[in-house]
Amino acid sequence: MQNLKPMLKHASLFLVAFSLLAFVWLTQPYLFYHSIVEIIGLVGCVSVYIIGSRTYRFSKSNVLLFISIAFLYIAVLDGLHLFAYKGMHVIIGASTNQATQYWVASRMLQILSIGLSPLFLNRQVHAIRLHALFFIITALIIASISLDIFPTCYVEGVGITPFKKAMEYVIVLLAVLYVVFQNKVIPSLGHTISIYIRLALVSFILSELSFTLYVDVYGTLNALGHLLKLISYGFIAQMVIGEGLEKPYEHLFGEVYQKSIRDSLTGLFNRSGFDEMAHTLFFREKRYPADFTCIFMDLDNFKRINDRYGHAEGDLALNEFSKLLRTSFRESDILARVGGDEFAVLMEGGMESAMLCETRLQQAVAKWTQANPYRAATGVTTGAVVRPSGSDTSIFELLAQADEEVRKLKLLKKGVR
Repeated sequence: MQNLKPMLKHASLFLVAFSLLAFVWLTQPYLFYHSIVEIIGLVGCVSVYIIGSRTYRFSKSNVLLFISIAFLYIAVLDGLHLFAYKGMHVIIGASTNQATQYWVASRMLQILSIGLSPLFLNRQVHAIRLHALFFIITALIIASISLDIFPTCYVEGVGITPFKKAMEYVIVLLAVLYVVFQNKVIPSLGHTISIYIRLALVSFILSELSFTLYVDVYGTLNALGHLLKLISYGFIAQMVIGEGLEKPYEHLFGEVYQKSIRDSLTGLFNRSGFDEMAHTLFFREKRYPADFTCIFMDLDNFKRINDRYGHAEGDLALNEFSKLLRTSFRESDILARVGGDEFAVLMEGGMESAMLCETRLQQAVAKWTQANPYRAATGVTTGAVVRPSGSDTSIFELLAQADEEVRKLKLLKKGVR
């Protein structure tokens, strides 16, 4: 469900763009509409290339890199299709047939690049080699069209040729096969990428089907096909932006955030993280009432380890104790190192639950100190305070109260000695 959020977020944007282009189609000359759609498509293709190739060092997605580079050369063919279109008068001697040939070649390159992209999922990709490959393919296509080697696709007064119609059906068939067998063939492609590619291909299929039926290059089916092609490009662009730009940066900022709330030595929450998690739990408690217990802990004679064996040994001892905490308490409990040799736990439940966990911890500490002579004099003093359901006691007050309990117990230990 989380993967669908970006799609739902941009659904309204697609709808607005679709409506605006439909308005241009219905109110402006067709050539103007066609030019607008194609220019937007060109910008989209180039944007896919720039974002996909420039963010590869973050995304590490060979699939996205392959598709991104392919779309740069798809943009070249789309641009030639635009300039050769009937009424543009940009390319001298260009014909409607050439514009249609560039269109067929571009669509074939598009479906093959998307269909073959999963083959690069676990293979090393060389951007320069891919550029060379697509450059050669594109150059051969342009040469074949310019030299009248490419089969005729459109005849004035008649419409599309059987070859053009057959190529459209071949392209549609390839797209349908890829939609059906995509996850079966490449299950590790990724759920989000798979969804975007499927949506792009469904739009692409509908676009190609409309191009098997038109006669007039200024007709309704031709206009609808161009619009659906643009929607297909939109899904590809969103996939590249999401997977190549947004996702890596979210991961990067997530790592930064985790470092800010975690203790670098033990991996437990630090004081800032502990406070933040506590605030979250107490806020939730307003809706779902529950008791909480805060346990404060102080390692006994820890300074002796640092003084006798060095700080490296002291760091090792802290790490070992943090592991004892993890095994003694529940996964849902909030464990933190709040000071040098001071630790805290916030757990849901009353004093009875806390005592069970404290007993497990004391038993684990006893085994730990017996097994290692460097830890022989080490112990742990704990103090627990309950925050009843409905209380407005803050985490700062709870820690202060639990710390006071620890201080009293330490004084008693010294008095006994």
